[in-house]
Amino acid sequence: YKINWKKKNILSILNYIRYEILKLQWETSWGEKYNSKDISKLKKILQTCILNISENGKLAIYWNQNGLNAYTEYNDSLIKSFSKININITQNNYVPFHFGQALIAKNANKIILNKNILFVSGLNEEEFNNLKIKILSYGAKSVSIYRCSSSAALTENYSNIVPEIIPDIVFVAAGIGSAKVLSELNHLNCPVIDIGSYINVFNPFRGNVYKKKSVDTDGMILDKDSLGRIKYEDVKTEENVNRRNYRKADNINYLDGDYSSVLALSDWLNEPADKNTTKEVYDFTVSSMINDKTRVYKGGSWKDKAYYLSPGSRRFLEENQSNDNIGFRCAMTRVGSPIQAR
Repeated sequence: YKINWKKKNILSILNYIRYEILKLQWETSWGEKYNSKDISKLKKILQTCILNISENGKLAIYWNQNGLNAYTEYNDSLIKSFSKININITQNNYVPFHFGQALIAKNANKIILNKNILFVSGLNEEEFNNLKIKILSYGAKSVSIYRCSSSAALTENYSNIVPEIIPDIVFVAAGIGSAKVLSELNHLNCPVIDIGSYINVFNPFRGNVYKKKSVDTDGMILDKDSLGRIKYEDVKTEENVNRRNYRKADNINYLDGDYSSVLALSDWLNEPADKNTTKEVYDFTVSSMINDKTRVYKGGSWKDKAYYLSPGSRRFLEENQSNDNIGFRCAMTRVGSPIQAR
């Protein structure tokens, strides 16, 4: 690692100390760890792979030009980085970063129906089995996995992969190593899509299972998993003795929903023997965030952080409880009677 004295020299010095003096590992936001002495070689491999993708496929780039100026500070650095390795971004090799997620989330059943699906990822056995059940429920012909390293996928060779079942589509979730996977799977002659953590769009968030971040004996958060996600574990009943809205971790109602969820109007007239009526509403146990008691509320109030103003943030509360920050509040710019017109 060389110090850049012209630009960001403080950060450059810190990285020099980290990689050259302390010999610490290069850690990515995905939880990958690479030997510091291999950084230069691995970056060249990554650049070659990105160039290959730009020439033979499409780059999904977080490259924003919008009225909110969100993340536009990265645009210049992206352009400079691409120009150094002779990548010219055009409409032929570029799609917006979230394009793949939106495409799959909206059309998953059509894309997967009667297809042989191959995943290349560091998913563990339990994660893959859950994912496999979901993909098969969409009508896939078969689902298999090539399990790559969950912490160093960029160092592996994928050019010799020969699946038992020839795939129609390959989905990749392998951190920065995904670039190498995409570059070396041309021999499969099928679409190869890097979906990263968006692999979760195949497994909708169920909700109503309360979790906390997993920590070690010193109270430090554990290393991220193979998809770069912070690890969580179910909360414990003894930790929630003084909570108002829940005690146990699992508050999922069986097969989703309540008695009034049934589709046939006549069924509302008589209490059924089987209380688990939700199975009459949802196919393949596709889940929602509804149960008999817990409700979702969104938005922020006078006592909340700005984080909760985002439409994407969600919180939960029992339907028969209330807070002083939920509801509507009227405000006036002055006190007293209305101003009389002159």
